[in-house]
Amino acid sequence: MNTEHWLQEGPQTKITPAIREFAARIPGTPVPEDIQEFAPELVLAYQTAEAIRTLAQVENDKTLLAKIFRRRTADEIVRSFIYGTCSDYAVTFRALMVAQGVPTSYVEAISVGMLKNNLWFTHAENQVYTQEGPVVFSPWYRTHHRHNGASLDDLDYVPIKEGLDSHDVGIYNWMDRKPFVEKHKEEIKRKLAQLRSPTSDQPK
Repeated sequence: MNTEHWLQEGPQTKITPAIREFAARIPGTPVPEDIQEFAPELVLAYQTAEAIRTLAQVENDKTLLAKIFRRRTADEIVRSFIYGTCSDYAVTFRALMVAQGVPTSYVEAISVGMLKNNLWFTHAENQVYTQEGPVVFSPWYRTHHRHNGASLDDLDYVPIKEGLDSHDVGIYNWMDRKPFVEKHKEEIKRKLAQLRSPTSDQPK
């Protein structure tokens, strides 16, 4: 698998001096012992997610959210703060992982629970390309899983589009999410059908 593409910079994930400086402090970040047994790239993913938590700032200011949602770059975030949204985490996580030499993508996904209730709600996570294969990683929840062999009941989110960051996949602000979902409705339906199939994505 050629993963070189996922080492490229995106519109929001430029590898700036601030990103490199922050990334240099990540190796050695303490993580639980059970995580230390994972693939090296995955251990680094958990260390990176833990380091990002130091930037977290809980906000309930909807006016501020409207101004910054999906608009900021990873550089702007590490030099200020993370607003409590999945996209801030995923954009920042990707830039920091790439700065550490680990191929990582940004993934726009959709909530399975919401879909079951005919609601359309997107979520940003990442895919880390380890030596053992790609792993979906959520820096917001600090969890990981693989989609291969998964059934619909095993997943919280279904991936819709993989890219370099939110702007690369076509979401620039709060209002862009609904048109994004409309644009990819057929792809979403196809993936849901695959996941509902008992033989979908099973190794042959």
